[in-house]
Amino acid sequence: MTRTRVSVSLLSAWGVAFAGCVAMAVSAAQVPVKVNPTVAVFTASPTHATVTNYVLEVYPRTNLSTQARPATDLGKPTPNAANDITVPLTRSGLSNNTEYVFQIVTNSAGGSTRSAAPSNPFAWEDAPGAASNLRAQ
Repeated sequence: MTRTRVSVSLLSAWGVAFAGCVAMAVSAAQVPVKVNPTVAVFTASPTHATVTNYVLEVYPRTNLSTQARPATDLGKPTPNAANDITVPLTRSGLSNNTEYVFQIVTNSAGGSTRSAAPSNPFAWEDAPGAASNLRAQ
């Protein structure tokens, strides 16, 4: 009897863990893509006073293991009252209609630390083509 209870308990625990993983995967898949962004915003390091610079690294959303393209040295921007830093986000070197995310690397004399999680996804799209064959009837 004890074995049966243990097996059922393990099966139940596995079911709860599996359901949690499925819920997390569904939530991650439903993150909306920001189209044509103009800025990147992040919260400054809690040790901002000792930071030498921040680096913004852009990756394809589907492959964070690739080399960042491009990597932009942001220097040490001043945070606002909410401790957020806002910097321009440019499309230079990136393809249209491709989803990207960014991460921030914080550097100091003590070393470097990459943000724990990437940003929300974003992409650039071209403006629509112009209307043609205009006529009044």
